[in-house]
Amino acid sequence: MRNDVEYLELLEELEQIIKDAKQSLIGNRCSIDKAEVLGIINDLMEALPDEIKRARSITAEAKTIVNNAKDEAQRCIEEADAEADEIVKSAQTDADRQMKTAQDKADSLVARAEAEADAIIKDAEKRSAEMVAAHQITQLATEQARETVDDAKRQAYDAKMGARSYVDDMLGDVEHTLMEYVSEIQACRKQFK
Repeated sequence: MRNDVEYLELLEELEQIIKDAKQSLIGNRCSIDKAEVLGIINDLMEALPDEIKRARSITAEAKTIVNNAKDEAQRCIEEADAEADEIVKSAQTDADRQMKTAQDKADSLVARAEAEADAIIKDAEKRSAEMVAAHQITQLATEQARETVDDAKRQAYDAKMGARSYVDDMLGDVEHTLMEYVSEIQACRKQFK
């Protein structure tokens, strides 16, 4: 290992070569012996303490570690994004299925309610016609028929409202399920931030 005097001597030698260099006619340039200067620089590099050489090696290793960590972090982010996309797709599929089920049930309930209402109205109209045909008191028959029709209309209305309430409840359940999925996705995303 060389000492500080050797470094100074090599630097002084390099300085002297530059001072003694032939000045160019144009600008502030000069001509030097390239091989001689490179030889001195090589001697300086070889004379560097081992600590500096190790520091350069450690710095290179640190850069490699940082780059590997960045690559790993990017891979984790990509995996998290893919997993979040899969959760969203699954949630959307579940929500679509639940919406279809709720809509089918609602359609069925509404159709049944309308059929029952039509049957009640027809029955009321038939009874009213029978009462008139049987020469019962026209006023009583009309009143009973009106009450029956009104009752049928109330029942039909109640059936429709019950069906709408059921549909609203089912849609509320679907909304609640979707909100839970959204909360899970947000929690997953927070873990990767």
